[in-house]
Amino acid sequence: MEFGTGAKTRTLWQIRTGTAFFILAVLFCLLSRYNAYMYIPTAVSVMLGGASVFWYLPAFFKKYKIFVGKNAVVVTRGVFINTSHIMPFKRLVFAGGFSTPLARVMRLKGITLRAARTAVLIPEIDAAEADRLIFSIGGEV
Repeated sequence: MEFGTGAKTRTLWQIRTGTAFFILAVLFCLLSRYNAYMYIPTAVSVMLGGASVFWYLPAFFKKYKIFVGKNAVVVTRGVFINTSHIMPFKRLVFAGGFSTPLARVMRLKGITLRAARTAVLIPEIDAAEADRLIFSIGGEV
């Protein structure tokens, strides 16, 4: 079974990231009343926020893939550096779901896979798919 992140997941993370950079830019603007050089961090935060919201996050979630095989879960991700996390079912201690209030409104749920010395965090996917993935692994919702 292969799972991927959808447009709702990307939108959720764009809202989160955009809000964080907006708050940072407003804070720098307020501080620029006392120091004229604070316009530089304001401009940098606006540029970084725009690049992350409109370029990096879509590229990141386009390459994010989750594959549930017979013996393991494989999570592949990355924009600049591609990584793969393999979580064998034999080592899996806990598989559970989580959801933030904004994610619940968008009907999304994240997944945590934990083993003895490692953990894999899967960002929010459709809640029905997340439940199906957790149940196929043998975890709890």
